[in-house]
Amino acid sequence: VLAILAIASSVADAKPLIRPEPIEIRIHEIVVTGSLVQGVVARTLHVHYAKFRSCFEKLLEPKAKPGSIAVAFEVTPTGTTRNPVATGLQGEVARCSKEVVERIELERGKPGRVTFKIKVVPV
Repeated sequence: VLAILAIASSVADAKPLIRPEPIEIRIHEIVVTGSLVQGVVARTLHVHYAKFRSCFEKLLEPKAKPGSIAVAFEVTPTGTTRNPVATGLQGEVARCSKEVVERIELERGKPGRVTFKIKVVPV
């Protein structure tokens, strides 16, 4: 009975969780080199839009959200990505964005390099 009262007391005293406000991002300034096709790369990046947005939503401080991140990576002849680099904003956003890029697969036989920016836009 005491354990139940202690739990009930701690639940009653708990502060409500505050969800971070929703954010909107824009993937822009996409530049491709090599055999890559700009439109294919742009569509592929936008397929992963929700994953990139979740990287920014991990920031709990609303004041830390505005800004942008620059991302670059190579595409191998097998269509996999390698050597992703993300700069700007906080380390967690850069790390998460690199992880998203590492999972992207593009068309085989079209190696090259991709750079793009992701910025937070007002909603």
